[in-house]
Amino acid sequence: MDQVTTHDVVVFLLSFFGGGGLGMLAVKLFIKNEAQKALEKDIAELKAEDESLHKRINWVESEYVTCKYCNMQHSNLATTMNCMDHKLDILIEKKGGKW
Repeated sequence: MDQVTTHDVVVFLLSFFGGGGLGMLAVKLFIKNEAQKALEKDIAELKAEDESLHKRINWVESEYVTCKYCNMQHSNLATTMNCMDHKLDILIEKKGGKW
């Protein structure tokens, strides 16, 4: 009977992981994990910058929304005044243009 040696086990494991694609998967996952560890500091800095940028954007949006509301109110007032002017012009014409 043949005995299984350590050399046979090592060769089997290398061929199993290297030949079936599992080795490539293991290497890819290892590289991905190492890359994430290397970039943790940079990612944290980018998230902090992104958060401050969103705060500034929210502030600007809130200011512009207020301005849009004010502009809408002024536009409505101008439309009402123009309508009143037009109606007064009609009344003046009916009275004969005399005060």
